[in-house]
Amino acid sequence: MTDIKDRVTQMASTVSDLLKGGGAADLLGKLHLGGLGDIASSWVGKGKNLPIPADMLAKVLGNSTIAAIAAKLGISPDHAAKGLAEALPHAVDDMTPDGEPPAADAAPPDPVALAAKMFGGG
Repeated sequence: MTDIKDRVTQMASTVSDLLKGGGAADLLGKLHLGGLGDIASSWVGKGKNLPIPADMLAKVLGNSTIAAIAAKLGISPDHAAKGLAEALPHAVDDMTPDGEPPAADAAPPDPVALAAKMFGGG
């Protein structure tokens, strides 16, 4: 069980890194351009977060980004895409508590808190 928690924490830390420095706004823009605006908007809004299929997320982020994350975490690109698809809705939701798109300088979510949401389903 600890191994799972460690992997979730590593993924949460990677997601936090991905979203900092304007990364959240960039990600949301890519999702909108990729035809996934409804999904992206659900993460920002105050309602339920819509899920994103891992393969669609991989197309939007690009194979090189997924491969780099996979290499960093020591997992397959498929597992990396699935982990990101699980983590990103929680992370963006955490960054947008008022239902407004994140500012370019918005602080990314705390990896430990994000991991707890992912692991605990909260």
